[in-house]
Amino acid sequence: MLSLLSCVINVLNEMLIKAREKYVEESKKVEDLNFNDGNQEGG
Repeated sequence: MLSLLSCVINVLNEMLIKAREKYVEESKKVEDLNFNDGNQEGG
């Protein structure tokens, strides 16, 4: 029972790590877009 729980926790942890990485990539893209828009307005 404990090993099954440990396995489930490991799977959830891996999913969380992947989701976090994807979120960080998306937020970087958004920051880059916002930064580029700001430069175009200023110039």
